[in-house]
Formats: sequence, C-alpha cells, structure tokens
Amino acid sequence: MLQTRQLLEGTVRHELVHAITGRALEGAPMWVYEGVAVWAERDGKAAPRNASARDSIACPADAEFRAAASGDALRRVYD
Repeated sequence: MLQTRQLLEGTVRHELVHAITGRALEGAPMWVYEGVAVWAERDGKAAPRNASARDSIACPADAEFRAAASGDALRRVYD
C-alpha cells in the first residue's frame, strides 16, 4: 500500500532515522525527535510554508503529539 501511494521510501527513511537517532535524542522534545525524522523523510527538504505562517510558528508540545486521536489531528501537529 505504501509503495502504491509512493510513500514507501519516505516512510522507511523516517523510521530509520528514529532507529539511528533514538538514543541520541532521548529526552528531547517530541518536535525535535519527529522533526529530524520528517526532515529525512522529505529527503532533507523543509515543508513548504507561506511567509505569514512562518512568522507565527510555535513548536508543538509533547502533549499535542500524544493527544492527536486521528490522522488529521496528527497531520495538524506535524504541520
């Protein structure tokens, strides 16, 4: 299914980065832990953002990651 949706390579990269960096990032906020993996998933490219959103960005709290009860809620935390 991931290959059909062209998500396999990025997903594997994301999970490998978690495996490689897990101990080094232990105790870091989840946004750091996930941000590194997402950066690798996107092949070292940052997510596109418009200028007004960039000016008001705040890093999500760990509780926001944990409270995301759906795929849409989790996507909002990552964006």
